Amino acid sequence: TAVVFQCPTTFADVPHEVPLEGGLVRPEGQPVAVPAPPCLLARVEGRWRSRLPQGGRSVEFELLQKFQELSGTAKIAGRSIALERVTLSGPFLSFRVQDGKRTLRFSGYASAGRINGQLGVGDRVYRWRALRSD
Repeated sequence: TAVVFQCPTTFADVPHEVPLEGGLVRPEGQPVAVPAPPCLLARVEGRWRSRLPQGGRSVEFELLQKFQELSGTAKIAGRSIALERVTLSGPFLSFRVQDGKRTLRFSGYASAGRINGQLGVGDRVYRWRALRSD
């Protein structure tokens, strides 16, 4: 039997089960034979710092998180720019930043205070990483 779990987006969506030691337990105390879903493990809220390719300009991200809902801003050259098309699924996140006339497409996996992934600029793709700075 396959178990499908959708990540909660509001408190109303949280199942009446609580995470416990890598699994789930119903309020009645009966264990559920399902590992805790990885989507509940991503914690990316806070400040992150990175550098852009081609010139190495620094970027600082401020991420706000409520369950799987993610929003935030990028600070580039002193300008604060809202993140667009932001998604978070488990440890994977992606978003876009409109930096003048060019669109920066960030994506990566968050783990242990780092985000490792890719940055797309036009038709080019670069390796990208960010480090937690708070």
